Amino acid sequence: MAVDDFRDEGLQGLYDRISKVSALTLNERMENDSSAPSDFGSYRSLADAKIMILVTKDVVPPFRFKAGGWEFLKTLTEIGRLAEDRVAQKGFFMFRVNEDGATGAELTAALDPTAGEK
Repeated sequence: MAVDDFRDEGLQGLYDRISKVSALTLNERMENDSSAPSDFGSYRSLADAKIMILVTKDVVPPFRFKAGGWEFLKTLTEIGRLAEDRVAQKGFFMFRVNEDGATGAELTAALDPTAGEK
């Protein structure tokens, strides 16, 4: 893809392309494997250590969130059903870790600078 293409479409277009590639990668893996993905990557926000994101293993987390980048933590083989559903739907599951460190609350548009734009 040419650099001019990125300039013409702006950041929103780039974010959309990254999301589509993540979704296509996940869909292709699920089509090639009769079961849901078995491994997930766990990442922590560099801007706020309490914000984490889960994606299918070897998929880069979306950069559109105001997270300051992502730090890989570990590979997980089991995640909760809600998290699995979100990864299948959106390509990621983002959440804020609660004070107890064992639970968290799902984050949606709060960190997405493109939220509300269509």
